[in-house]
Amino acid sequence: IKEGENHNALKLLRILSDFDGFEREASSLRHEIEQKEKFYDAVYKENLETIYNILDNDEDLQSTKEGEKYEKEWIHDFTKANAFAVNGDVLNIKITLQRYMNINSKYRAIATIFSWCYIMQLENAIREKRDRKEIEDGIKNYILSFGLQEQIISFFEIFKRHFPQTKLNLDMQTNGSLDMWRPSMIVDSILA
Repeated sequence: IKEGENHNALKLLRILSDFDGFEREASSLRHEIEQKEKFYDAVYKENLETIYNILDNDEDLQSTKEGEKYEKEWIHDFTKANAFAVNGDVLNIKITLQRYMNINSKYRAIATIFSWCYIMQLENAIREKRDRKEIEDGIKNYILSFGLQEQIISFFEIFKRHFPQTKLNLDMQTNGSLDMWRPSMIVDSILA
């Protein structure tokens, strides 16, 4: 393995796994080699979904030259998308993160950016003195997509100061969650 002869190492590990006491270690090493081969094949084919799904579960590959390159690209794009979220700019977030939209291991991070973006849209709606019903619908949509998080609870307190006549009850809303969020749930405006 250390000499990079993965094919020969796999043959020997298959034989070694037949002996008592070596099954677990041989299986673990086989899995490690197979993951590395799968990763480098994905790098060669530029298959981002496989690359990131493997990287997110393998610290050794994260520290390789290729792993560091892809992690750096992700961090750059994620930071750029965060800047758009501050302005409630869904379109530019989608453009910036488009290449990650089918990567399961990135869904939670992407959901976090969109949740922040939609909170900003709700705050902008209050500043623009939009209709109470429209903002209430946005709050319901937010909870349906992301759940009853601290940021929506804090926003709701601000909302009630502006609209004390509201009858909206957060606890009565259907809750989504960051873990259940999928890119298909992206909307241009949480108020719609």
